Amino acid sequence: MTSSAPPAALDHLIHLISPASALEEALQLYTSLGFVVQRGGTHADQLTTNCLITLADGVYLELIAFVDPEQGCKVTGETKEAFEERRNRHWWWNREMGWIDVCLLGGATDGRTQAINERAGPNGSISYQQPIEGARKTYEGNEIRWKVTFPTAKPGVSRGAVPFWCEDVTPREQRVVMMGNEHPNGCTGVASLTLLFDEDNFQQRVAAWAAVLDVDAQKLKTTSGSVRLHLSSPHGSSLIPLMLKRAEDPEERDWLAKYGEGVYEVGINAKAGQLPASAPPDGVERTTMDKGYGRLRFHPVMNGGGGQ
Repeated sequence: MTSSAPPAALDHLIHLISPASALEEALQLYTSLGFVVQRGGTHADQLTTNCLITLADGVYLELIAFVDPEQGCKVTGETKEAFEERRNRHWWWNREMGWIDVCLLGGATDGRTQAINERAGPNGSISYQQPIEGARKTYEGNEIRWKVTFPTAKPGVSRGAVPFWCEDVTPREQRVVMMGNEHPNGCTGVASLTLLFDEDNFQQRVAAWAAVLDVDAQKLKTTSGSVRLHLSSPHGSSLIPLMLKRAEDPEERDWLAKYGEGVYEVGINAKAGQLPASAPPDGVERTTMDKGYGRLRFHPVMNGGGGQ
């Protein structure tokens, strides 16, 4: 890093579930894999609802689905056409089911996004807008508030190729309820995060992430087809490997054609003796893969072991 500050912390990863009726099925599926899944609530715009998997390192996995229009209209009083028009403008509406975005902790108040804009320059590979307020009402009726800072839309850059930021207005422990973090599968946190990019865009995406993480892009070797960076976590003491990968084989190119650039695979640390039967050691978990969910890889650790 070019400064002594720790790398940005991974706040959460977003996984789209579609259709809305499938969110309950997703909750049951992840529960069967040994995760404790919390019902989150509905966002203030009434367009999306979620479930959360909070991990011991403070990162959480957000399972999000778009609200059924008929249900949403009952709350907003809109016509179905007006609700759908507003939904269709949502930044995640046209994404395929799976991992769709990366959120880092902080943003405007801590000066990170301003510093990124200054490092990247006016014609750089990334820039951030001003923060906007967001909220969610829990099933218990509590309102949780935050501010999110999104990257400026650029031609050819899909949402999820570069991260957005979230900073809390209400205490973070209200947004991220830890609930003891004892998952039956022994999960201790995020082990790794891999993003996949088109080979023609790879250098530019590496430059964008280098600006985000305050790394000198000129010192990164991009000829090998992948670049290894690191993120921190809100509670963890170990860094999370972040792999930026160029799509090189037919399977990866097919994946890009369907899903677009962004999160390709999420690695989870879990106790070696408690891995789901559908998750071979250091292999892609099969049940979620067969359902068309995002790629999930369990990394076995010995009892008492931690992240990488």
